[in-house]
Amino acid sequence: MNDESLWGDAKVISADWHGTAQLHQRKTSGRIEEVVGLDPDEWWVIGLEIRDSESSDYLKVVAVRRNQIPEGSDPLPRLADENEGELPVTEFLVHGVDPFQVLREATHVFKLRMRNRGARDLPIRVLKESDSYPER
Repeated sequence: MNDESLWGDAKVISADWHGTAQLHQRKTSGRIEEVVGLDPDEWWVIGLEIRDSESSDYLKVVAVRRNQIPEGSDPLPRLADENEGELPVTEFLVHGVDPFQVLREATHVFKLRMRNRGARDLPIRVLKESDSYPER
């Protein structure tokens, strides 16, 4: 396998902002597999990618076939051990859905923090808090 098929961090050309995101999945709505049109008895979604640009957006998910998952606790590290340290997945381009609506349906809490590239490795300390009310 080549390195281009390894699934990694988000990358854009000339990234002006860098950051992290975390999501606490909602337990009261459909499972992410159902929301994106996959059979949850056959697939386990283990990754999401949302892309938005001036001209288009998309949602991709990477999923493992359930029949490949070893029995017991911590199955993903064991599956990777059985596959030369990598998780064997299928990447699905999800058609006919708004990626951000899928994110809303799957989310109990979502947090995204981005920093300007000039502040990427510098500590940021909040000294004051305020409010902003943009005109619409």
